[in-house]
Amino acid sequence: SNGEPADRLLSDVVRTGSSWTEVAAFWVGQAEDQLCRRWGMEEETVEHTIWRCDVLKDQMGRGG
Repeated sequence: SNGEPADRLLSDVVRTGSSWTEVAAFWVGQAEDQLCRRWGMEEETVEHTIWRCDVLKDQMGRGG
């Protein structure tokens, strides 16, 4: 199973010690901007994704 996006992302961070964010993708020419793919209001960094992304918080049942 592919799992939920939040589960996949956190699993990748734990497994590899890093994450391919929109900020990283932008700097190597693989994304048009650096904004979160889920709600587009903040740069998509690892910190944002794990701690501040309201969409992922809702998916994981952590509230917003």
